[in-house]
Amino acid sequence: MLPKTESIDELLCFLQRSAVSVVVFSERFADSTWCLDEIVTIVRRMKGDHRHRVLPVFYGVEPSDVTDDSGSYSALIDALLEANPGAGNKEVWMDALKEVANRAGHTSGEKKIKSESSKADGGNVVKELKPSSESFTHEANRILARTGSFVFYKIESELVSAVVDDVSKTLIDMSPSIVYNKLVDMGSRILEVERLLAMDDVTKHTCIIGLWGMGGSGKTTLAEACYQRQTSSPTSTKGPFFKHHFIRNISEKCEAQRGVDGLILELYSQLLSEENLTRENLNNVALRRRLSNLRVLLLLDNVGSMWQLDQLLLGSIFSNDVTKLFAPGSRIIVTARDKKVIQHGQVVTIHPVECLQDGESLQVFSLFAFGESAPPDVWMDLSRKALSYCSGNPLALRVLGGILNGEDRRYWQSFLESLTLGRTGVPEIHDILRKSYDKLNDKQQPLFLDVACFLHGMLRSKLLKFTKTSCYDAYSDVQDLINKSLLVCANGKDGEMIEVHDLLKYMAWQIVNKERDLRKCSRLENPEDITELLQTLKGTDRATEAINLNLSKIKDMNLEANAFQGMNSLKWLKFYWSHVRLGRCKLHIPVGRIDFLTTKLRGLQWDIYPLRSLPSGFSPENLRILALRDSHIVKCWEGEGETQAAKLVNLVELDLYGCRYLTALPDLSKSTHLEVLILRDCRSLVELPSCVGYLDKLVRLDVEDCSNLERIPTKFKSKHLKYVLMSKCFKVTRCPDINSKELEVLDLDRTPISAAPPASIYNKMKQGGILSLHCRKITSFPQLPERLEKFSLSNTSVTEIKLGDQHHSDSALNGPRFGQLWLVNNSKLESLPLNIWKMVSREVVVDCSPLIETLPEILEAEGMEGFTWLAVTRCKLLKHVPSSINNMKFLQVLNFSGTAIETLPDCIQDLSELLTLELSNCSRLESIPDILHKLAKLSVLIVTDCKKLTLLPRLPPCLKLLSARFCKSLQALPSDIGGLSCPEMWFDCCSQLDRALLGDMVSGFLQQAMPLHSQGSRLYPGTELPEWFHYQSEEGMAFVTVTLPAASAICEQKMKEIAFGVVTTSQPRGFMQMMTCGCYILNGSMDGSRPSSSVGALFASWSSSLLVAFDNENLSHVHLWFGNKLRPRCTTNEDQEEEEEEAWYVKYAGETVLFYFFHQGGEELKIKKCGVSLLYSSTDCSPIVLGV
Repeated sequence: MLPKTESIDELLCFLQRSAVSVVVFSERFADSTWCLDEIVTIVRRMKGDHRHRVLPVFYGVEPSDVTDDSGSYSALIDALLEANPGAGNKEVWMDALKEVANRAGHTSGEKKIKSESSKADGGNVVKELKPSSESFTHEANRILARTGSFVFYKIESELVSAVVDDVSKTLIDMSPSIVYNKLVDMGSRILEVERLLAMDDVTKHTCIIGLWGMGGSGKTTLAEACYQRQTSSPTSTKGPFFKHHFIRNISEKCEAQRGVDGLILELYSQLLSEENLTRENLNNVALRRRLSNLRVLLLLDNVGSMWQLDQLLLGSIFSNDVTKLFAPGSRIIVTARDKKVIQHGQVVTIHPVECLQDGESLQVFSLFAFGESAPPDVWMDLSRKALSYCSGNPLALRVLGGILNGEDRRYWQSFLESLTLGRTGVPEIHDILRKSYDKLNDKQQPLFLDVACFLHGMLRSKLLKFTKTSCYDAYSDVQDLINKSLLVCANGKDGEMIEVHDLLKYMAWQIVNKERDLRKCSRLENPEDITELLQTLKGTDRATEAINLNLSKIKDMNLEANAFQGMNSLKWLKFYWSHVRLGRCKLHIPVGRIDFLTTKLRGLQWDIYPLRSLPSGFSPENLRILALRDSHIVKCWEGEGETQAAKLVNLVELDLYGCRYLTALPDLSKSTHLEVLILRDCRSLVELPSCVGYLDKLVRLDVEDCSNLERIPTKFKSKHLKYVLMSKCFKVTRCPDINSKELEVLDLDRTPISAAPPASIYNKMKQGGILSLHCRKITSFPQLPERLEKFSLSNTSVTEIKLGDQHHSDSALNGPRFGQLWLVNNSKLESLPLNIWKMVSREVVVDCSPLIETLPEILEAEGMEGFTWLAVTRCKLLKHVPSSINNMKFLQVLNFSGTAIETLPDCIQDLSELLTLELSNCSRLESIPDILHKLAKLSVLIVTDCKKLTLLPRLPPCLKLLSARFCKSLQALPSDIGGLSCPEMWFDCCSQLDRALLGDMVSGFLQQAMPLHSQGSRLYPGTELPEWFHYQSEEGMAFVTVTLPAASAICEQKMKEIAFGVVTTSQPRGFMQMMTCGCYILNGSMDGSRPSSSVGALFASWSSSLLVAFDNENLSHVHLWFGNKLRPRCTTNEDQEEEEEEAWYVKYAGETVLFYFFHQGGEELKIKKCGVSLLYSSTDCSPIVLGV
């Protein structure tokens, strides 16, 4: 820190040399010309040197105080310049302040403690305290104890710690070794490892940390960076470590040297400075005593087994004597792919090394592919494809980036396509990953291939059941594969899920595809290979074990009856659509039968199966999964084959979703392992057999949309039942008895049941469960359930919501607690419980309840910390918003659409976390208080169809959507509307709006919205497009031609956006339509006002982000929209959509193209004029328009 006597010039010189600037914004910051000049210097340094980092800290102020032209900083500068004319330039200072304050940083500062006091206290008590004051905590607690209010603040020590961490991470990332080796975001990773190693206090006991992860994940890189941080300075006896040593790639060296002895002698010779050590010497008491007095730092890289680790540490792992081997304060870092190596109790901490996030991956790949931190725009599409292949693996990113460096686009496309299709591999990546696979035993290798190729994403419990046989339990092998980083166990909604890294999937397919003869290939996924196998390579010697065919990738195929003959080892047969309802039958069986399916089959999924039943000779005793979604099946087995159903003894999942012709289920009486039964939309099914009620392992029962289902079991005895979905079963008149404490979802929507389920069912539901009752015949609910995530009581005839006697306490802890409470379309509901806000923790939705006139007050803020969503809509008699709504301090969404409110209370300004405010169709709303600009986080404001609203108040700077459609009385907009960086603004049918303000809004659209957002639009009354649309059609025409710039011109400037504009008029009738622009290669002529078939191929299209809607007024409107999606989705075949491999404007550079505008709907919308603008970025990152 500089002494106060030194000049500002010396301070500014110091700032010019600094690597990181920490700017602390305080209340009086802008009262100092020194501080303001420092900010200007920092910004200049930041713009001149992209490596310079700036971290803002807001202490006692909010970011809006610094950045807003009406904020406290602006006022302080005005006062400063008034007292000292000529002291500086306000515009320069404010620009610099905004530049710094808009960066990510930390916030602390002055907070308010508010409470509802007693009448004797005279109303509200408001006390302001600074976190820096010594009495802050004491005074806050005193007020809280007296008034029961709630306080929010950030502890000063936490703020200081966060700032120190950020600066430390930044300095590490800027260090020469990190930059030279092109390592990304290493600072945070290194600091985390150092924290785990307790590097700040090396006087403590010996500490070992194990870095565990898959091959190429960066374990060695991270460990070596930590090691070098501690050993880069000259060592001395006064330093933290007396000796240090790094042994690289121990596993491979042990294999090459046929043992670990050589590495042991290397390690201890270096630590003890002894040249002629032998294994016998290391047992010497004197040498051991010398070791025990050495504080060491060791890095043992790629240890292959716990035995290797134990030997390297002289038997101290198994004997639990590591703490005695070296002096206290020693640190040992071990890296391993197998978790078992470091799972021993001596290893204090196991630190998983995760793959990189998307942004980090892009930066690493770009450094090696382009030598820059980000790819050029025209290469972004192919770069994303490369990132998809690597899936965050640092080694793969570095290797693949290096391979593609300097190659042309065609090489990139060809190489990446070969990689993703498994036609080729990258040896540097494949060989590293393959080492883990090669060390697996004979049981583990095929298990890994099965999971990597087909079974990934499956519940762990389901996978174990799928692979289990009478003589094999895969539990230990699955765990070993997880420990070896070949499988990943992730937490899912229904339990542990088994996943596989994408690179390991590619490696598995490369291993499988080494067999060239398809008849000998064990697993098949390539559509061409499967087609050839089923149609051409028939016979009795096919070794196929698994077939996985995505039906969207093939053409129609005819199968003969013997298509599966000779596949005696087939365990997995899957013909699937990703979205079955969008698919169609592509596998046809003209002969009407299949002669053979092996009894070894464990999984059979055949979407849109074309036959009425399964083969009569198919014996399913080994079948675990049977899925015939959207099939033509009537019965699973018919005639003589019905006896086969009794053999479903191992069945775990039966999925007959959408089988509309199914009339009866197979015999499930012996399917005692069945967990999942999905019969959704089986509209011909009348009865659910009574045996289903006795399936004691059933977890999910889904009979939704079984509109003719009449008879169901009276009771389900399974104690594992989690999901019961019975909505739209129009003939089920009662709720079955459910005896499960695991119940999470009970959905009885739109069933004719007349009585609520008994409390014995829903009070057993797990905390976090969902109970949904949309049953018109229910007139009362005798007792509310407790502790649910969501309770939906909608479309009922209840008049009030009663609380049981145990719920009348004022204590929030004693009342029922729901995460979400939905009360929709309860036409007879007259009021809400007075303590409703204590009943719900997160979200309340009350919709279309026409008798509700008032909402209960929110008496206190305590207990409202997680409450984020309040929607009270279409309640026509509701006139007032609760005056205490500011107690919902963390509210993010507030919606009073369709109510009779006339204004909002001023206390809305206290909802500092509010993101969305919707007041659509509030027919009595005349004004909105001028307080919205104080809501710093408000991003969505919707006041559509507020017929009496005449003006909009000042708006917050972060607004992203403003919809004031159909506000026919709206006359005035905020004066600063042109400077608002709001990408979406809609004012259609606002015929009384001030046209001058509309002009400001449109000019601001180009200059402020586009550099900040990925899409934007304007919709307003008008008859002309803005002048910056240089390509405009003739009057009455819906198309415009453009000659795209040459490729050389595209490379010189970065294309950022394409803007579209249309002027439309409508007939006096209501409708809603989406505007779309299609782009055609121009090689012909127009046929009237529409492109003819001779014009050229449609290769791209863009749709606006909203539906254009007009009501009963014959008005002209201007509709502008833009987006930076320069690679629009183009349909390549009838079944799926794919993205173009390169940006369209690069692919068609120099071509003349035609932009044709049309609407998806009727003929009422008339296009009077249209236009486009190609928008580029200039050097200062602002948009410029490419002229004619």
